[in-house]
Amino acid sequence: MSVKRKYKPLLVLGAAFALTALLAGCNKDDKQAEKKNPHPVVVSTPSCPAEKVEPGDESTPVQSTRHIYDQHTCMEVERQVFYRTTHNNEDIMLRPDGTKLSAHLENNRGTVLQDVKYASDGKTVIDGYQNRDDGTRVKTITRDAKANTTTTVTYWWDGKSVFSTEVANADGSFTAEVHHKNGALWMKRSGASGGTVTHEETYDANGVLQYSREPQPGSMSLVTTYRPDGTVKAKQTFAVSTNYSGGESRTLISVDEYAADGKTLTRKITTGATNSGYGYWYGGGYPDTVETHNADGTTTVHKVRYDGRVSHEEIRDATGKVTSQKDWTWSDTDAPSEKIDSTLTSYPLADPQKTWSNAESSSQFRDPGL
Repeated sequence: MSVKRKYKPLLVLGAAFALTALLAGCNKDDKQAEKKNPHPVVVSTPSCPAEKVEPGDESTPVQSTRHIYDQHTCMEVERQVFYRTTHNNEDIMLRPDGTKLSAHLENNRGTVLQDVKYASDGKTVIDGYQNRDDGTRVKTITRDAKANTTTTVTYWWDGKSVFSTEVANADGSFTAEVHHKNGALWMKRSGASGGTVTHEETYDANGVLQYSREPQPGSMSLVTTYRPDGTVKAKQTFAVSTNYSGGESRTLISVDEYAADGKTLTRKITTGATNSGYGYWYGGGYPDTVETHNADGTTTVHKVRYDGRVSHEEIRDATGKVTSQKDWTWSDTDAPSEKIDSTLTSYPLADPQKTWSNAESSSQFRDPGL
C-alpha cells in the first residue's frame, strides 16, 4: 500500500518568496557597493623586475650599472653607475621619456664631485655644481628663469677665486669675463651660438685695454694692439688653421701700424705666407714687403730679406705709380734695413684656458688623502 505525500501549498510558496527576497537583497547590496566604490581596486602582479644589474664592457670606464624600475609603469626611473678605474659612484634620475633629470656623482671617499639638474633635453645642465676630487669647487651653474639665461662660474684651483663668469642667452649667444687669480680682469668675451667667440678684449694688470681679437672671413683673425691712451697702435691679421693635435695654428699675414691718432696708417708689413689650398699656410712669419706711407703722400715699398735688409725699393706717388726704384745685392753694404718690432710679428695673446689648466695639473694632488 503506497502512501501519497501531500505538499502544503502555503509552505512551498513561502519558501520561494523567502529565496526571492534573499536574492533581491543581495543585488541591492551589490548596487550600493558599486555606488560607494565605482572604481574597485584591481590587484595585479607586476611583470617587470624591481631592478637589474648590468656589467659594463671591459673596454669602457663603467664597471656596472644598476637599473631601477617603477613597479606600476615598468619604466626605468633611476640608474646607478659604478666606474671601474676611479671607483666613483653616479646616481642618475630619469624622466618618464628616458631623458636625464638629475645626476649626483661621488668619489670612493664620499666627496661630492657633481650634483646637477638637466633641461628637458636631458643634456643641457641648468643648475648645479662640480667639485674637484679634494672637494674644492670647479664650477657652478645657475638658471635665471625670468631672464631666460644660464650663468656658469668656474674657479681657480683654490675653489674660491673666480676664473671665468659666462652668461648664456636662450639663443646661444653669450658674454663672459675671465679673471686672474688675484681677481684682476683678464679678458672680456662675447659670442654667438655654438660657443664661437666673435669679440675678445685683453686687459693689463691695471685694467687697461691692451688687445682685441675678432674672427674674419676666410679663417682669418684680426688682432688689434692699443696704446695706454686707448688709440690703435697696430692691427695684425693671422690665418688660423687646425693642426694635427686639434689645436689652432696661426700664421701671420700682415701688420698695419698707425700714427698717434690711431687712425692714420703709417706702415704696412706683409709676410710671404702662401695658402697651400689644403687648410694650412707656409712661408709666413717673416716680413716680405714693407710699405711706408710718407707725409708727402708718397709710398716707399721695400722688399726685405729675413734679416731686415732691403733687396729692392720702389717709390710710388699718390696714384700708386712707380717713380723710382733700386736694388741691392747680398754683398752691398749700403743696403738700408727695416726696423721691425718683434712683438708685432708674433701672436700677442695668451691663452687663459691653458694657464688655468696648467695651474690645475700642478695642484691636483693637494689633498693628502689622495
